[in-house]
Amino acid sequence: MVSVLFMIGGGLESPNIIDALLDISKTPRKPQYTMASELPLMLHYCEFQDVKFKCTSDVMRNLVEHFTNELRSNLLQAAIVEEALNCLQTLGVEESPGELHKKKRVTFLLYCGQRNHHTKKGDRSWP
Repeated sequence: MVSVLFMIGGGLESPNIIDALLDISKTPRKPQYTMASELPLMLHYCEFQDVKFKCTSDVMRNLVEHFTNELRSNLLQAAIVEEALNCLQTLGVEESPGELHKKKRVTFLLYCGQRNHHTKKGDRSWP
């Protein structure tokens, strides 16, 4: 159902689709929609009554380490994508994507802690 809400928000479906999907005479079986991405969904706050969660210091330390590693990995991935986009923007827009792809020597910029480190396509060596 969340994917339908995203489609409505994106203008790909009419808000009336909700009533149609909930009407079992019009929609006798589950609609075939793909799952929505979990990336834009974030639980910001929730509250439980009469529940006390226990977390040992070791578990808390492991959680902090896990999320720190996740953050570091995602920031590195974002930097790599940003650098690739910057590289593509410097190439100009006069060439179509098909023509750009046909070039024999394409150089990709990888962000590995050094902004000026160049790696040729297919080269998997690290500095």
